Amino acid sequence: MSNAFFHDDTATVQLQPTLLQMPLYADSLPVSLRYAGLGYVLMHQMMHALNDIFPLLEGDLQDPNLQSHPSIQERNRRVRCLRNFHREESASLGNALSRYKYSDWFRGFATAPYLYEAVFEPSGNAVGRTSRAQREERLEGIEELSAEQLFFVGLCSTLCASGDSDTTPALAEERCNVPLMHMPQFQSAFRCVAGQPMIPTTRCSFW
Repeated sequence: MSNAFFHDDTATVQLQPTLLQMPLYADSLPVSLRYAGLGYVLMHQMMHALNDIFPLLEGDLQDPNLQSHPSIQERNRRVRCLRNFHREESASLGNALSRYKYSDWFRGFATAPYLYEAVFEPSGNAVGRTSRAQREERLEGIEELSAEQLFFVGLCSTLCASGDSDTTPALAEERCNVPLMHMPQFQSAFRCVAGQPMIPTTRCSFW
């Protein structure tokens, strides 16, 4: 998102004022939409601070200096799962997805579960920061969507595309769908069942 920037030299995130408004943020929005909107933009940029551990290069998986520790071996196993899925989705779009940096796709994958936990974990949990009433807020006009469903709608609204050459609608759809395919919370919120498009044969995780 061009209105948010991470500065490596100071490890800070810069937000343009245009982000501090609908649809990303408003005090009147349910908390699930605030976390999924502006919260997602912030976390996506903050993840740049972890660039050194992102699985950007295929060579990382073959580097003998990275193979001795069990945690690195587990990391590589999870990276392979993600990369294989990424390649499959790229092929389904005629490699359109591969034009995006893998790190951008990965940030969405890694960020969504933490934001969900921040909203919906009970307040007694160290992660949770919301009250029960906030966790059940619905949006006026579309009350048929639960707070959990609203979260995922809000998350993907940050990826809305205009159809230009760099961000096609099909690409934006995949950047929305692929991370959510691997989230059991999404499948629970929308009552997905085996055999449906959002239930992959193999589910990947990273953290």
